[in-house]
Amino acid sequence: MTRHSSRRASLREMLGERLSRAERYLRIAGYFRSSLLELVSEEIRNVDEIRVVCNAELDPNDVAVAKAASEGTDAISRMLVANWMADQTSLDTLFEKDRYRILHDLLVSSRMKVRVVPRDGSTVFLHGKAGILEYRNGGSTAFVGSMNESATGLLHSYEILWEDDDPEATAWVREEFEHFWSLGIDLPNAVVEHIGAVSRRIEYRSIEEARDQHGIENPASVLVDRPIYKSGQILRPWQKRFVQTCVDDWKLYRKARFLIADDVGLGKTLSMASAALVLSLLSNGGVLILAPATLMRQWQTEIQDNLGLPSAIWSSTTKQWLDGKDLPLSFKGESGAIARCPLR
Repeated sequence: MTRHSSRRASLREMLGERLSRAERYLRIAGYFRSSLLELVSEEIRNVDEIRVVCNAELDPNDVAVAKAASEGTDAISRMLVANWMADQTSLDTLFEKDRYRILHDLLVSSRMKVRVVPRDGSTVFLHGKAGILEYRNGGSTAFVGSMNESATGLLHSYEILWEDDDPEATAWVREEFEHFWSLGIDLPNAVVEHIGAVSRRIEYRSIEEARDQHGIENPASVLVDRPIYKSGQILRPWQKRFVQTCVDDWKLYRKARFLIADDVGLGKTLSMASAALVLSLLSNGGVLILAPATLMRQWQTEIQDNLGLPSAIWSSTTKQWLDGKDLPLSFKGESGAIARCPLR
């Protein structure tokens, strides 16, 4: 048995050395963060199989409601996506793209699998931390301690670990791991896709700079940071196809003219609003929506909630522009103001 203390020696070096010889890595972690790969990226990339089970920062009541819903697991998956995206800061995703690229490569290759255990009354909060490293030479070791899988846990906190290569100790930790692994939910594909999108992100100072250098080739790059994706939802396949078709026609003819005749409930409003957003960035133009008075609020609410776009409604009664809270954006009674929308 070996005792490790971050006060006495670097736990990053200890973990890195063990991982460099490992064939398989099983880990019970309080929380899993991509920042682990900032420290041991080369070592962990050479491990054949990595399985991590960890907590999900979800409210137990929300999980219980989601499980009771008809869509069950899908609802919980959307919550996990929203939770992951809310935890990523803009500066972190901008400066640590390599870390996200390595994490994405590991996840899509199926060499790394992550499961989260949401609390709903039947499961518990994973506070204990433990792991198993199986080496290529046939040996193995188990460890138990306070260290989380994060840069903070490895570098900036006082952490202790007890390591034991006795087969009985390894079997004991494995039994604990497999128990919680069976209770976990796979990391949703939408999270994996988001990690990949972050790793490929290019930041520009303005829309003009992006358009001049590369053009907006992929509509998904425009939508990936919008509220609909951050809430764990995505455009449905036919909605994505409509947006892409509009973009393709605009590139060929510098215009796109279509009529959507989908059934009620298939998301026509969001399809057209998403296409309008992308086309407005391509053409540097504004967006004008003509709709019956009874549907104007629906349009305004959906594009704000799903796409994060503020909009103004023209009131034919008071002859002025109003925002989403019915606050005036122009003076009352100026009929000529209809041609000068303050939000473009």
